Amino acid sequence: MKANPIERLKHVQSAAQTVIDFSPIDLKDIKTYGAVVYQLQIVGEALKHVPKEWLEPHANIPWKRVIAFRNYAVHEYFQLDLQAIHKAINMLPDMILTIESIITEHK
Repeated sequence: MKANPIERLKHVQSAAQTVIDFSPIDLKDIKTYGAVVYQLQIVGEALKHVPKEWLEPHANIPWKRVIAFRNYAVHEYFQLDLQAIHKAINMLPDMILTIESIITEHK
């Protein structure tokens, strides 16, 4: 059974909150690094299944870059840049709030 877009957005919120809950984040710790990257992959994968028309009005989040990060993390895992991971982490609080607005708009 496929998840609907609202469920996917809730998956994004959950994964993003999981990363935030790791704070302070030490990406030099291999367990934390693996957990954070996995949750960021969930964020990107879930967003791929949300209609673009839902995301585009909320341009405060670079949705295409977030989705692209998932592909980068999966396929270029051997050369992940810690700075890119930190940038992704830093946008999560705003993303959670924005997603809450999107869910409210489409209930």
